[in-house]
Amino acid sequence: TSDVEKNIKDAIESLVELNSRINVSKDLLSRHVAISPIFNFLQQATLRSVRFKNFSFSSVGKDTSGSDRISVQMSGTATSWETVALQADEFGKPEWKRIINEPKISNLSLNADGSVSFLFSAFVLPDFLVYGNNLQNN
Repeated sequence: TSDVEKNIKDAIESLVELNSRINVSKDLLSRHVAISPIFNFLQQATLRSVRFKNFSFSSVGKDTSGSDRISVQMSGTATSWETVALQADEFGKPEWKRIINEPKISNLSLNADGSVSFLFSAFVLPDFLVYGNNLQNN
């Protein structure tokens, strides 16, 4: 019986260690930021006649509730003034409010070829970028 008791004790210790490792993994995944969801969003929300480049993504401190403020900034080019306005409308749609807030288009300028250059900035909601949340959404 002492061999059986030792085997049971070893099995319990292994299970306790495994449980601890699983909990640490869950904690790491729950806090891990995955940037790929923002690219999926941009693919869905960007009009065909708009092109973005110079992507910048950074943490810019905390908001009044203590949540991280994550900023996205890009330069863009659109085929016309109207296209820029349509893109601004697209980013302001209610369905995107769970992903971005304070979308802003600025520094508009007309290019020689008739296209319009601009800057886009917004804040990404931190929960949208949590790796664990995106596992559940896919």
